[in-house]
Amino acid sequence: MTPEEIFQITLYHGYIPQILLAELLFVFRLERRRRFLLRFCLGLVVYAFLSVVVPNIVAHFTPGFFSFLIFLLSLGLWSFCFEGKFSEILFCCVGGQLTQNLSYHVENLIVIALSGVELSNPVRFLISVLTMGVIYTASYFVFAKRLKDGIEGVAGGYIFLIAIVSAAFVYLMQFFLQVYGLEHYWVTRPPLIVCCLFGLAAQFGFFAYKNKEKENRELELFLQKERRQYDLAKSSIDLINIKAHDLKHYIRRVQSVTAEDKEELAEIEEAISSYESSIKTGNQALDLVLTEKAHLCKANDIDLSIIAQGEELSFMHKLDVYSLVANALDNAIECESQIEDRGKRFIAFKLFQKDGLLSLSVDNYCPFERKTGEGLPETTKENKDYHGFGMKSIRYVVEKYGGVMKICAERELFSLTILFSPSK
Repeated sequence: MTPEEIFQITLYHGYIPQILLAELLFVFRLERRRRFLLRFCLGLVVYAFLSVVVPNIVAHFTPGFFSFLIFLLSLGLWSFCFEGKFSEILFCCVGGQLTQNLSYHVENLIVIALSGVELSNPVRFLISVLTMGVIYTASYFVFAKRLKDGIEGVAGGYIFLIAIVSAAFVYLMQFFLQVYGLEHYWVTRPPLIVCCLFGLAAQFGFFAYKNKEKENRELELFLQKERRQYDLAKSSIDLINIKAHDLKHYIRRVQSVTAEDKEELAEIEEAISSYESSIKTGNQALDLVLTEKAHLCKANDIDLSIIAQGEELSFMHKLDVYSLVANALDNAIECESQIEDRGKRFIAFKLFQKDGLLSLSVDNYCPFERKTGEGLPETTKENKDYHGFGMKSIRYVVEKYGGVMKICAERELFSLTILFSPSK
């Protein structure tokens, strides 16, 4: 081969910017390596050089591997620029590969459909750019955007399987189209378009499934933690009630023996009474959680108002009652604790039945803007390992008993309203 042939840039090299842009839709969600900008610039120069030279050399001996070699080189570029496992980078690059091929086949289908019209090179280029713009944008919002929280935990074996199958299909089909001169027949394009869409759907469908599976495992761990917390809270409240009851009787005996310090003893008795459970709603689990959260509110100078017909929750398991109410009140308490003006801290808890529907609501003062994710308010805590599962736990319990949940935040009031139909 002559040097001119080795460094020759042809129309086929247009695949280089196309695949890079497509892959960039997916890989930019990954964690970047240190000195990313320097790595990217250096890597891009090396990648551009090798993407021209290597395919030209290989194509001199055997055709059909032009695009495949450029794709393999792009894997090296992104591995050089981004952290993470190779399987994660491969996952993103396969998504980019399928997106680019989808755009390419749609573009060719349009050009073939306009074969009766003489298309100049600028017009052909415009069709290519517009097609890429539409397909890449759609692919980003439908698929790539799902990677906002990363792709950690996706099975590596599945990724390699998808990569091998998609590469084998896409590049082998391209090879046969070129070798047998079938590129200009429109009938070859629709099946390839469908296959690219199917590949993306299969890849990200599995990704969504694995994400949901992971979330369910974490939610189960969270619920187990709540069960332990319920048992611990019940034991603690029972012990406090017993000790408070004994101390009250002891104080009365002391008061009956001597008249001295009666006023001081009365104050001590009043303080002890505040720790003795006095919330009686007709539901043991509800009494427990309301008593626990009432003490917490008092410690944080939060005015807690309670109106509750606890017996109406008899259709729910005690652990579900505890989980539902505890998470709802914990979110409200967390919000109120951040308010500097203690006079504005309030929470209203209401539970009542009307017209065959059971309504449970928690309202609290909230001057902060609350972002939402998946229709639920996002946690404001820095450590998100288990935080944020409170609202998901609430939704889980609500759906378990066929209820509906509504969240409203307006006029500095945050409201959580849940409706059940116990008769169902």
